[in-house]
Amino acid sequence: MLNLRELPQRWLIIGIAALMLLALAILAKVLGNTNDLGERMGLLMLDRALDNQTLRVQLIAETYAWDLDEQAEQQLESPANSDSLLLRRWLPLLHNRYAIQAIGLADDQGNARILERADSSWRFTSVQRNGLQSTSSIAQWPVGSSARPAGDTVAMGIDPRTEAWFSKALENDQDLPIWTEENTKENEQCFHLSKLIQPPSDTHAFQVIFLSIDAGAMVNEKEGNGSGAHTAQFDSRKQMIGEPESPAIRNIWNNAAQPLKAHSSGAPAEVEVDGRRWLGRMAPMDLNGLRLYSGAMVNVDAITHLNRAKHMGLTLVLGLLLLLGLLLLIVFLQSRSAALREMRQAKRSSLQARHLAKAIG
Repeated sequence: MLNLRELPQRWLIIGIAALMLLALAILAKVLGNTNDLGERMGLLMLDRALDNQTLRVQLIAETYAWDLDEQAEQQLESPANSDSLLLRRWLPLLHNRYAIQAIGLADDQGNARILERADSSWRFTSVQRNGLQSTSSIAQWPVGSSARPAGDTVAMGIDPRTEAWFSKALENDQDLPIWTEENTKENEQCFHLSKLIQPPSDTHAFQVIFLSIDAGAMVNEKEGNGSGAHTAQFDSRKQMIGEPESPAIRNIWNNAAQPLKAHSSGAPAEVEVDGRRWLGRMAPMDLNGLRLYSGAMVNVDAITHLNRAKHMGLTLVLGLLLLLGLLLLIVFLQSRSAALREMRQAKRSSLQARHLAKAIG
């Protein structure tokens, strides 16, 4: 019969063994899931980078909308009839926001006044359309100079009423600035932000105020997104806006952009660039009147390397638990063997005592 003193020890060993088996089962399940962990981590990083990029560009775009709203309110509250008053309002804005290439005001008669950034100079164009008396003049002076020369008479330029930003401002049914895009003659991407200024009465002409913004300078105002991914912005045709400064990152996007464009549904795509695997995705983002696309890329090899290190660590823990279980089994068998020897020895001693008692008696 089993000694009662051995019962607690046996149950202790059984309890430890059961806990180890449970730990081994949980660890084995975790190891089985690590194969998908790398992909899930990559998708999570990708989604986070895209969300950060979209939010970043939307916030930047809102600051330009605020600038235009402020200029529109000033014009509505105190209509500027002189060029000097407009310049006092506009020059500080262009000084502070380098991405803004031009600001202008046009009305339904085709009259317009436009201040442009021309390399290291300011160019101010004034157009007055009064039938046969229509005139157009341009004044240009260095950025550092405060003196504006008299304008030179030039041929009439493009009627602002034919511009896309003018018609879209008229069609806009929201009290918000509206975005348009175009490629300049130099094949540079440009955004236009315009807003209709409602006249105070029917006797006044309605006006449209607009900003012309360098698209690349705008979307690259802030660097990085802190997520460890490479991001880029694309226009409505999915053409990259601007270029990354790093040649290596530029090479990655040049090779990855076309496969990402092919995934119109926005599904992730895996591409290989210079022997390294990248996971990327392109997702739409909307401004008022304009759809852009945010893109992000994460290095799959880096994630796989991290996942492999975690997998090796878990495998090592599993091996140690198995070794500990084996040692526990050996200890249990040795303990059981010692208990059996002790029982046999006690039985022999008892028999010897009985035999001795018979011999003496």
